[in-house]
Amino acid sequence: MTTTAPDAVGPGTTTLAVASGTAAGVIAPDFRGTTTLADRVVQKIAARAAQEIPGCVGLHRRVVGIRTGRSAVAADAVTDGSITGLRIAVGIAYPAPITTTTRQIRAHVRDTVERLCDLSVDHVDIDVAEVSRPAVERRRVR
Repeated sequence: MTTTAPDAVGPGTTTLAVASGTAAGVIAPDFRGTTTLADRVVQKIAARAAQEIPGCVGLHRRVVGIRTGRSAVAADAVTDGSITGLRIAVGIAYPAPITTTTRQIRAHVRDTVERLCDLSVDHVDIDVAEVSRPAVERRRVR
């Protein structure tokens, strides 16, 4: 059983009841522990869920206009009790339709966060910050 001390729970965390059982039966709700999820955990789950949709790509990291590193979806979550609000910044791979892709992302992220985190998702704001062109193969002269 996991319990959280009241002073350990702060802003940006969510406390959920964990159903635990024994061989004899289920423990009464008054004696169950709690699991606390930080906003950062919800952000990572939301970002990962967004990347599962075809046509959704991460944003390229840039320094002085030059792409560096790998791409990633940026997510931000604000939780209050059992309700969360999400904001996600994504790139869309050209020629995927932007409205259809963002609808799919919104529905999938909402379902995934509600299922995995047991939170009610109030809203999912999506910023399409980049439309990526497909990689062009360069022919070499032999």
